[in-house]
Amino acid sequence: MSPTKEEKSEGQEKIEQLGVLEGLRKYAQDHVLLVGKPGSGKSTALKRLLLEEAENALSDDRVKIPVLVELRYYQTSMLDAIGSFLRRHGLWMEKAEIEKQLFEGRWLLLVDGLNELPDDAARQEVKVFRQNNLHTPMIFTTRVLGMGGNLDISKQLEMLPLTESQTQDFVKDYLPDGAEQMLGQLGERLQEFRQTPLLLWMLCSVFDETGKVPPNLGLVFRQFTQKFQQELKESVPENSRNLWQLLLKYLAFRMTQGREATEFQVAIPRQQAEEILTELLRNQNNDQPHASAISGLQDLLKHHLIQLGSDDQIEFRHQLIQEYYTAEYLLEQLKTLSDNLR
Repeated sequence: MSPTKEEKSEGQEKIEQLGVLEGLRKYAQDHVLLVGKPGSGKSTALKRLLLEEAENALSDDRVKIPVLVELRYYQTSMLDAIGSFLRRHGLWMEKAEIEKQLFEGRWLLLVDGLNELPDDAARQEVKVFRQNNLHTPMIFTTRVLGMGGNLDISKQLEMLPLTESQTQDFVKDYLPDGAEQMLGQLGERLQEFRQTPLLLWMLCSVFDETGKVPPNLGLVFRQFTQKFQQELKESVPENSRNLWQLLLKYLAFRMTQGREATEFQVAIPRQQAEEILTELLRNQNNDQPHASAISGLQDLLKHHLIQLGSDDQIEFRHQLIQEYYTAEYLLEQLKTLSDNLR
């Protein structure tokens, strides 16, 4: 994958193609924004950069220490988010020391997910933080421009889709015996999967099981999640497995609503998730709604497509998975709608 960089040069637009990590390293000092579609590899690129720069810093004290801030877990401030990252890696640091390290320019900040900030107040806090620390190298990512803003960052990189040859190589590596058949079934639809490596991987997984390319993206998600669930350990109690689809769809829907109906959350406190599922099961006349919600959530965390992130927060393995389960929930609600106006 490669990004493109767009900037104004003497009134003309300049386009430069670079390798992802090469581009991020080149423009981090002046702050850079990496833009890409969901599933295009933005978060993966930051984690790869985090690993490589951490290894470089161990052998060269001139290299800035990378710090990853995932804005899906944002709660109060950037300083607290940085502190949380440091604690997870065994380093306790007071706010005053964090500010001192920032002032001295010791760190490379990798800030993932501007579009995942919870509200305008959080976006403004991050914007002010960036402006107050212009001398600290920073890399930001966002899903699309306009969602979460661009923090007035002038240098922007855009993730390009896989080339046709890269896509074919990926499929051949995953399906050495079935690649030609899958590519033949895809035909011109290959273009749609070149845009998102995550979807291409899911499609390969489904095709490996069925030998068929689903007719649309919705069925790719549905068949992938069904395949995932079928492969889970049989030791999971059946009464819990029977609840999983119900719990996942409702949890995804409620998270998508966010604190306000127009906001979007990709991570929520575990206690809040338990309360949401308890409410659902109580309305389903479950005899023990709270106990069933806790045990169901625990089983999902062990075996399914949600996980426990930073600060005991619940999140789906990928935002696209959350959006899929939300769509399945909304599809069910269509059955209750009527064309009659009241």
